[in-house]
Amino acid sequence: MYPFQDNYEHWCKTIALFSDTTISQIGFAISSFFSFQADQHSDGRSANNVRNSDIHQFVVYLKEERGLRTRTVNKYISYLKTYFKYLYQAKLIDHYPLMNIKGLSFDRHFHYVIGWHNHLIELIEIAKPETIKLLLAVLCGYKGDNLLTLTWADITPQINNTKLLAALEKHPNFPISSKQYLFQDTRFKNEDHRIKSFTSLNRKINGDEEKLGLDLSPTNLWMSFCLSNVLRTDLTDQQLMEKLHCNQKTLSYYRSIAAYAQLENYKLPTNV
Repeated sequence: MYPFQDNYEHWCKTIALFSDTTISQIGFAISSFFSFQADQHSDGRSANNVRNSDIHQFVVYLKEERGLRTRTVNKYISYLKTYFKYLYQAKLIDHYPLMNIKGLSFDRHFHYVIGWHNHLIELIEIAKPETIKLLLAVLCGYKGDNLLTLTWADITPQINNTKLLAALEKHPNFPISSKQYLFQDTRFKNEDHRIKSFTSLNRKINGDEEKLGLDLSPTNLWMSFCLSNVLRTDLTDQQLMEKLHCNQKTLSYYRSIAAYAQLENYKLPTNV
């Protein structure tokens, strides 16, 4: 199910006169988008809260994590355009979130906050433990569904900053020497169980996005981390590909985004 599904399908059948096959394909694309949104944001993003940047992140996910071809990605975009245009014209939402998106050609003013990984020691004191764990996982090169299966044994050996390790070791919520799951399901008091969904993770980090002034959606964090690294001049292409777990084509893609996106260095909040 997705927002306003009954209304939209009725419009598709009676006004747009789409075939059942087309309606099914459109429904799959829209459901995939809102499922992705639920994984990325603690509020799940209602249809009226979807932003242009959310569409952009979804396209990055389709291309980079699901490996879909440009033609297929453009179909997803086309289906989403039809859906959100209907919602806007029917006054079910108050803005149209795909205003500057044409296939894989975007308005070149997307905004990313970079350099947050340089402030992890300070963030330990003000952020929720699950937020810090998420940032650490991205820092160590993990993304997507792999995030939920990580253990401290996966993470700790990859942290080369001795001051960061010391700060984590002093904190009671970071058992860095254990083999426990990084994101534990606390309903099991005496057993090591991991949480199974990003919805559960989002509940644990809820409130930190606004508090820290940082988009904590995993896809956005990953992209901002990649952009921070491709701007470095002290790493070779080979070192970057190893660090970001990507090939030369994907590295070039990250560089193209860095060339046109609006990048802002992260600043610690002053009101906490």
